[in-house]
Amino acid sequence: MRVTQQDSYVLHVRAYRETSCLVEIFTRNHGRLSVVANGARRAKSKFELVPFVRGEASWSGKAQLKTLTARDGLQYHQLTGKAMLSAIYLNEILMLLLQPFDPHPQLFDGYRLTLELLGACGNERLPSLEVHLREFEKLLLREIGYEVQFDTNMADGSKILAPALYRYSPNQGFIQIGQIIDDFEGYKEVTELESFQGQLLLNIASSNYCDTATLRAAKKVMRAALRAHTGGKPLHSRSLFLSHDAGGRRY
Repeated sequence: MRVTQQDSYVLHVRAYRETSCLVEIFTRNHGRLSVVANGARRAKSKFELVPFVRGEASWSGKAQLKTLTARDGLQYHQLTGKAMLSAIYLNEILMLLLQPFDPHPQLFDGYRLTLELLGACGNERLPSLEVHLREFEKLLLREIGYEVQFDTNMADGSKILAPALYRYSPNQGFIQIGQIIDDFEGYKEVTELESFQGQLLLNIASSNYCDTATLRAAKKVMRAALRAHTGGKPLHSRSLFLSHDAGGRRY
């Protein structure tokens, strides 16, 4: 079977045998797949296998592991500093959560757009950088069938109430655990782990990351939701973020 000129990104590359590479690619019409790029490590290789570079991939083969035959029409995203680390994180969760040969065209388009938006953030730790990550995480979970319902009390299907308090569980979703009757400003950040004020959840549902409390709540929820579907496996990209912030090696 031969497939040609498929819109794609490289997610990960590792050495294979003496001169070749095993490559994980994410394609718009065929999903994630593994390919071998024969001779890719030779000095005069025809392959440029760099993550975050868009290109048209061609491959052949009947087995699960395909043989990459071409990758042309390369388009580059300008990623540096924290934007690059964020892109590494995107690739890691895609590899962990996407099943082989399961196409997600909308997710592919969202990934491309997110790389463009991250590139505009550069090396700054901006609220917008975190917003782009949270929005991509929401899209990814929705596409693979584990959407987080930020606007629904899963105990009875009722709508989330702005002044109420909710507990989050990846297996159940948001369940109301109390009613807040005091001034909202005093409850913008709930200290109890994975318990959230309803207004924050409604903000996230409408992609309105209007303050640091909403961003913090979104990060807590998405981290818990993703952990449930990655088996709690430590993320390499997270350690890179920590190293970068600690002033150690720069990635």
